[in-house]
Amino acid sequence: MKQLLFAAGLSLPLLFASTSCGSATDGPGSSTVAANAVIDHSTHAVKCGCSVTEIGACGNYIEIAGELYAINGEQGEGAKLGHMEWCGIDGAQAEVEGEIKDGEFIATYIKTIQP
Repeated sequence: MKQLLFAAGLSLPLLFASTSCGSATDGPGSSTVAANAVIDHSTHAVKCGCSVTEIGACGNYIEIAGELYAINGEQGEGAKLGHMEWCGIDGAQAEVEGEIKDGEFIATYIKTIQP
């Protein structure tokens, strides 16, 4: 019993420490990316939607600041993608430029980096 109380006593401060970080506006569905943010040349994880439980349908998605965005409306010569660009490829990343608009990522440049 003493060991159980000791273990519980150790986990209690850790529980409070993990819940004390962040701001009052953080929470489920909150994002650190503005609704219509411009994304400068950077590298991000990319996935096929069929590999994401919450989506479960084919399509191209990008993860920016912990949020998944459908890649739609590719514009520009360097932004052409197939319908299932990363299907079956774990750990794919891409160099991208574009903007987040109306909850989707509009790519002006995208280049896959092979994992």
